Amino acid sequence: MSNTQVRPGEAFIAVSVLLVLVGFLALWHRDHGLKEREHADRICHVAAVVRAKIERWPDLEDRYFEDLEPLLVDVSEKIEQTHTTEPANRILYKGLAYAKGRSSQRWLDEHLELSVADLAVDVPEVRSAFRQTIGAMKFAEETMYAELSISLQTALRDEAVLKLKESPEIGNVLRTKAAAKRSELLPRIRACRDMKRQGLKRPASRRRCLQTPAGQRLQQHDLLTI
Repeated sequence: MSNTQVRPGEAFIAVSVLLVLVGFLALWHRDHGLKEREHADRICHVAAVVRAKIERWPDLEDRYFEDLEPLLVDVSEKIEQTHTTEPANRILYKGLAYAKGRSSQRWLDEHLELSVADLAVDVPEVRSAFRQTIGAMKFAEETMYAELSISLQTALRDEAVLKLKESPEIGNVLRTKAAAKRSELLPRIRACRDMKRQGLKRPASRRRCLQTPAGQRLQQHDLLTI
């Protein structure tokens, strides 16, 4: 007849092993949950940063036209003094190049590409979408720069403009041409902004985030629609 009696020492060891396993599983579950929350928090933060940069797109473009105001004053005053195309045209050319450089620097200072690359670590599909949109915006920008330069230089060759006697009148002619290009460009930039803000809902990225409380906050604030 076999002896099935469990010794106290064996029972203690069995219970101890069971408690260790339960504790290990509890720690693993807690650590896994923390990592998920940290992951979702990271996506929330990066998404919010990218969205904030997107919201500034129209403002960045608008500041280019604000930079033109001192230039248009200088050019109109030179026309008032000389009533000739040169040297006003050279002043205009240099000023436009300077304003374009400042605009480009503002875009670089935004570090948008770096923020998108950071978000693409968790949501890889945003990289190609942003590349296409930024390319479209840059094309619209370059087209506007070229057309505005031609329009303003044409005005400086217009005999009717050269005969104007007061610099405010000359300046108003130039401002009207700049305003026309401004009204063409800004709606395009806003359309690009709205497309990125509303159009990139990705199921894969949502599954990664929305399983955690932080991800639910992401959905609540609609930050995945960047």
